[in-house]
Amino acid sequence: MSKQSIYIIDKLVNGYNHVTFNAAITSIIAKVYKNQEVIFICESLHANAIKSKNSDLANLKYRPYSESPLSPSITKRILPWMKKKLTDLFFINHFYKQTIKQSSVVFFTCLSTSTLLYTGYKLKLLNIPVYFFLHGEIEFLFLKKISTINKIRGEIYKLFFKQLGETSKIVVISEIVKESLVAGKYLSEDKVITIEHPITPSSSIRKLSIEKKIIFGHIGVAVKKKSSELFFELSKLHKREIEKGFVEFQLIGKIGNELFLEDSSTVKILTENNKSLAQDQYEQSIANIDYAIFTFTKDNYVYRASGSVMDAIAFTKPIIALKHHYFDYLFSSAGNIGFLCNNFEELNILLNRIILKDKGLLGQYQFQQDNLRKLAKRQSNEEIENKLLTVF
Repeated sequence: MSKQSIYIIDKLVNGYNHVTFNAAITSIIAKVYKNQEVIFICESLHANAIKSKNSDLANLKYRPYSESPLSPSITKRILPWMKKKLTDLFFINHFYKQTIKQSSVVFFTCLSTSTLLYTGYKLKLLNIPVYFFLHGEIEFLFLKKISTINKIRGEIYKLFFKQLGETSKIVVISEIVKESLVAGKYLSEDKVITIEHPITPSSSIRKLSIEKKIIFGHIGVAVKKKSSELFFELSKLHKREIEKGFVEFQLIGKIGNELFLEDSSTVKILTENNKSLAQDQYEQSIANIDYAIFTFTKDNYVYRASGSVMDAIAFTKPIIALKHHYFDYLFSSAGNIGFLCNNFEELNILLNRIILKDKGLLGQYQFQQDNLRKLAKRQSNEEIENKLLTVF
């Protein structure tokens, strides 16, 4: 085994967030560099979650750090937020001084915007490959109706791209993102690597039962960005059917602090005291639903790959969603994997037909699951690993 190590660094994610993605990407990198030690630096609770999924990889090591999550209260989080920003910068500086000579390749899976800029500047003169995984925050370059702070983040991304080192490259999680970055002349095509969001297909496949009630699921935290309030509105419109036991609406996650709901009684919320679900409970809950509902509006989740969507695919749950650039892309590449609706009214009518066990709709279920299974295979760790063997 080579003396020089491969480093994977996540200086943003805590706990069970991004577990699906980071477990997959660390596994892929460890297999691509199977003859070298691969060290994943991340928050300690997150490290434990990743370790439980990748216990079979002998060359994948962990270097966890402790970090408390920020308070949901804006007034209580200002000083801890400032402290975290400074700590992140010192961390990158320390890594550069102490560890970089032991590295042959460095991957950054998730960094805050300011830390990303500093890291890009600090590492731009290195003569080793450096890869930055970018997630949905680059939408701030393209969206028009955004806050001032997000406009500033967009400008920081522009600065980051301009000072990107010769041996540094960007990894994005959708061809849509690459096309937009190149078309906007933010980056040249050779600087951007595209992978699809890795998916680990689940062995737990639930078949639709005509005799049992239909279960619609909202996968992941309910937040404004996902227009999650529409899921609750849909459930209210079917209150009578819920009371009769024909249908159930489940939230597989907690309610975000910024989402105010006057009444959530028509949705079964699968968390206690609005805390995050443990990973095994989260996965089992997805396995138990029949359909996954997504109410993203046209401006959101175009440039960010939703882990919730990937989980629906992994568990072969047909997708019911409003028409959206990303879902159009997904359905055009995978075929019939669910139903796309033009508006809220059409979505509500569709749900009503499913609740009433419309044979024309329910008859597509097995075909939709088959297509989802094929899509999951195309985005499996093995397929992405084979692609990256030619890139890294």
